[in-house]
Order: sequence, then structure tokens, then C-alpha cells
Amino acid sequence: SEEEPLATEDSAAESVEAISEDTIEASEPAAVDHEEELETVAEPSADQESPSADQESPSADQESPSAIEESPSASEESPSADQESPSVEGDESSAEEDRAIEDSAAESVSTALENEKDATDSSTGPTATVDTKPETAEVSVAKSAPIARKEETPTVTASDKLKAFIIKVDNSVRYFIECYREDKKGALAWWWKTNAQNEALKDAIKELSNKVNQDNFTLDKIWTTLSDFTLRPEDISKLKWFEDAHDKIISVTTQFKTGKTPDRVTLQKLQNQLRFIANSEDFCQKFGLEKARKEVFRMYKDLTNVLNDLKKVEREKLAMKENEQKLEAKRLAKEKAEAELKKEKAALIKEKETRLKAVEEKKKAIAFKQAQEAERVKEERLSELRAQEAEKQRQLQLQSSFVDMQVQDRLKLLSVKELAVMLNSRVLQSDLSDDDKSTLNDLKDKLNHL
Repeated sequence: SEEEPLATEDSAAESVEAISEDTIEASEPAAVDHEEELETVAEPSADQESPSADQESPSADQESPSAIEESPSASEESPSADQESPSVEGDESSAEEDRAIEDSAAESVSTALENEKDATDSSTGPTATVDTKPETAEVSVAKSAPIARKEETPTVTASDKLKAFIIKVDNSVRYFIECYREDKKGALAWWWKTNAQNEALKDAIKELSNKVNQDNFTLDKIWTTLSDFTLRPEDISKLKWFEDAHDKIISVTTQFKTGKTPDRVTLQKLQNQLRFIANSEDFCQKFGLEKARKEVFRMYKDLTNVLNDLKKVEREKLAMKENEQKLEAKRLAKEKAEAELKKEKAALIKEKETRLKAVEEKKKAIAFKQAQEAERVKEERLSELRAQEAEKQRQLQLQSSFVDMQVQDRLKLLSVKELAVMLNSRVLQSDLSDDDKSTLNDLKDKLNHL
């Protein structure tokens, strides 16, 4: 099943070549007749039979578009021939899907190109008007008269247009086959999106290949030249490598010019960027950047040698540093022995101080214990006083509660009117706040309504 798409692609290419040869052969007689027509128009003749000879030339030119119209049908028949010979070992369903994709793609390509051809034919317009009626077969050569005056100006014949159209169709079909080989599912969409720029892209690649040979060529020109075209995302990311490498090269060069030495990390980043470009063989072959890739590979090797030299220097510095560390270790060992002696002497002195300090601490502990005992006695005395005060407060609360109970019992014995009179007298007292007076008035009103 994997071999079938390749077979169909080869058969499609062969069919396009066959169509091109057939259409070119069909257009040759038309081209000869058209040239004879131009010669007869260019030479002035008193004989009026010359227009009759010119009447036949447009008919020959009119036959040439028929060959153009037949070319898509022939290209449409080539996939059908491939459809009749499926491989037995492949999966039939996948083969049918591939054929359907190829058929629809070929039809779309031929339709789009034929529409473009019709548009160009309609824009150019005919050079002579022919009356096809058998009774009055007259030819108007008013528009072809300027051709007789300007014999030196090159004219584009129908044969030239046909050949140009066939070449355009052939290039478009070949480009579609390339798109199909790269991505079968999205081939038609990508072809439709980028076919118009294909020729311009080829010219840009050719111009870029010539610029690579110049001494002032820099890697950023690859990005500026190709970034204007619609490319695949993976190609854009690889194309970005050249601009990033150029920026890193400029940064390193600027540091050298200003007297600074780039650190190893910066050089390693540049090395990695150059390695990416040097390993992108398929991408460079696709866009004609093989010479630039070789130059980048040379830069990568030179930079690798520089980094190896730096690594060697760093290793030598590291060895010297290790020797210095060994000498430093010996010196520290000697100082450590001297410090041990001082430490022993200090330990003896410290032991004496510890004994004196222990005696002092013992005295402080006895004094602290005595202070704690005095504090405890004081706390006990305060606790007793607090208990007495609490008992006193409790007695006062009991007395107050008893008085309240007596007042409540007395109030229960009073009538509503007596309570209202009592509240009214209480309201008239001046020592009450406004809130208390308001509350008593509300209570009095409620009692009066009872």
C-alpha cells in the first residue's frame, strides 16, 4: 500500500509529459499559419485576394485553444489508468482513498490553471475579427494593421502562449507532486496556498545562491530573503537558525572589538546554533544553501577547535589550582598543629575558669531559690486577698438580688394605673438620660393602653 502513491505520482508525471508533447505538436501547425498571416499583413499588396489568405490563419489560431482544452481531460484520464491497476498486496481501501485524493487534486489543479488561462486570453483580446458565416466571409484586419508598420517589435503568438501555458501547467503539476510527497493529506491546500509564489521563490533561491559567493554575504540575508514567502512551520524554525546565528556572531565579534573576552557559555550557544545549521542538510539542499551550510560547518569546526583550546587552558589552570590547593593544605596542617597546642593551653585555663564559674553559679542558684520562695509566699498572700474580695462581691450580689426580688413582688401587687403613675413620676426626674426617658415613656404608653 505504501508503494501505490509513488506509482500514481510517477504515472501522473508521465501523463503530464505526454500531454505537454501532444499539445506542443498540435500547436506547431497553428504557429506556422500564424506566422504566414503576419507576413501577409506586413507586405502591402494591391491584390485584394490577400485578405482571403488571411482568413485561414485565425481558424488555425482558433484550433490551438482546443488543444489546451483537451490537455486537462488527458491529465484527468491518467489517474484513471492508474486506478485500473491496484496492487494485490496493498490495502484496497487506502488505495482507493489515495486515488480519490489524486483525482480531486488533479481536477482542482487543471481547473484552476484553465481558469487562469481563460482570464489571460480574455484580457489580451483577439487581433482580428472573423465573420464565420459562409455567405459573407470577411476579415477585419484593422487591428492587425499596426503590426505591418512595426515589423521589428516581437509579437507573442498563440503558439508561444500555448507553450508558456503548458510549461506553467507542467511546473504546477510537478510542484503539486512535490507537495503530495511531503504531505499527502494537506498537499492540495498547501499547493493552492503557495503555487502562486513558487516561481518567485525559485528566483529568490537562485539569487540567494549567487549572493553566497560574495565576500560581504552574511547569514541574516538568508532570513530576510526567504522570510517574505509562505513556508512550512518547520522550515521557518530552521530558517530562524540563520538569523539567530548571525546575531550571536555579531555579539561575539562586538565583544572582541571592545576588548572583552566572551565567556564559554556564549561561545557554546553559538557552537550549538552552528551545529544545528550544519546538520540541516535536507533543508539547505531544498533552498540551495549547501555552500552556506559548508561555510557554517567550517565555522563550527573552527569554533570547536577554539573551545577545545579554551578547555585545555582551563584544565591547565585547574591543575595549577590543585597544586596551589595542596600547598595550601600543607600550610593549613602546620597552622592546625600550632592551633592544637594553643588549644590545649587554653583548655587548661578554661578548666580553671570553669571551676570558678561553677562556684559562682552555685551561689546564684541558692539566691535564686530563695527569691522563688519569697515570691511563692507573696503569691499565696495575694491569692487569699483575692478570695476574700470575691466573697465580699458575692455577698453584695446576693443582697442586690434579694432587693430586686422584693421590688418585683411589690410591682406584682400594684395595678396598671399605679405602675403608670410610678413611671410618670420617674420620668419627671432630671437625673435620667434621654434614652431612659424614652424607654419609660414607651412603657407608660403600653401600660395606658392595657
